[in-house]
Amino acid sequence: MDIRYLEMLPEVENKPGFELAEGEKLVFLSKLEMLGTEKGKLISAAGWDCFLALSNRNLLVHNGAGIWTVGLAEDLVSCEKIERRTLFFKPAYHFLARLKNEIVFDNGKQSLSGFEFYFEKGTDDMARFEEIMGHLFP
Repeated sequence: MDIRYLEMLPEVENKPGFELAEGEKLVFLSKLEMLGTEKGKLISAAGWDCFLALSNRNLLVHNGAGIWTVGLAEDLVSCEKIERRTLFFKPAYHFLARLKNEIVFDNGKQSLSGFEFYFEKGTDDMARFEEIMGHLFP
């Protein structure tokens, strides 16, 4: 993965107030409709303040209760757009980001090795995220 592309992107406002290291900047921010694990278990649902952000170094996920910080170059293995058919055979899309190592959370009660990101409808956030991931995972 070549994350140098992220250095060229303009900085976006850090509305949720993610803690960033010196020299780190947010280049993408989106409020998510839902957030799940790679196995489809919901860890944030509609109505929660759930955000997905990309910095020039990290993937940052806030589910309303906690924040996960994943190193892009070190920890992110892949990120792919998934299509599922819904009621009346309409397509619904989300992204599956797979991690190199399992993350344990909820005081050791749960774990995940990937995130499912469900973007809010009516925004261009999903298309923008897909474009960025296309540069990171050509």
